[in-house]
Amino acid sequence: MQNYYHILGVASDVSERQLRQSYLQLCKQYHPDKNDGADWAQERLKVINEAYENLSDPMRRLQFDKEMRRLKTAKIQQAQTRHTNLKTTAPRVDLTDIVEKSHFLIKPILMVSLAAVFFLIALLCFNNETVTGSGSTITSYSAQAYESERNRFLNFCKEHPRVLTRSEFDILLEQPIEPGFTYLLNRLLVQGDTSDIHYLIQSRFR
Repeated sequence: MQNYYHILGVASDVSERQLRQSYLQLCKQYHPDKNDGADWAQERLKVINEAYENLSDPMRRLQFDKEMRRLKTAKIQQAQTRHTNLKTTAPRVDLTDIVEKSHFLIKPILMVSLAAVFFLIALLCFNNETVTGSGSTITSYSAQAYESERNRFLNFCKEHPRVLTRSEFDILLEQPIEPGFTYLLNRLLVQGDTSDIHYLIQSRFR
């Protein structure tokens, strides 16, 4: 279900006047005449019109708010259930017991494999020097990739200032943005469903 408030770039307690102002600004921004008749702009405009029709009607808005609260509660319950199931049903593997019960020919192979795994982990930990900055720690070999992604993200926010809320923008800038994240934002924006964008940010960075 699409979040009409996010589509129009307003808070859930927005007044009717502010709602209309935001709607008119978005209509002007995504009008086909200003986007060379692009199909994605027309689709985006349809979504904006649908959002405004539902929020400008008091009864529809009341019903929408009720449904959004229900969905939010359901998502929280599902997340809690998945977390509980993972804690209670995750199998516990005792490597020592496996080694003891293995055939005498398999036992040396397992011991060598375990030694190799621990050696690789120690080697990776030794080689991956970290660089600390802006309150976060990232690996040195990927620092350039993170910086490039940050620049792409800032350009995205300049081109689409109403897609993200101010709080979401601040959250993303507080930590490194993984490569490919801006591309995913662009894909979701073209599809015309900004609710997925907000859910992605909340689930990944909270």
